[in-house]
Amino acid sequence: MHIQKVYNYYLNNNLKHAAGLAYLAHPVSQVYY
Repeated sequence: MHIQKVYNYYLNNNLKHAAGLAYLAHPVSQVYY
């Protein structure tokens, strides 16, 4: 079992998701939508 690989994949997805939400929630981003 490649637990470390799965953990890294899960962690990277969470970071990308959090960054995406932060970008969408940022007031400046509203200018582009």
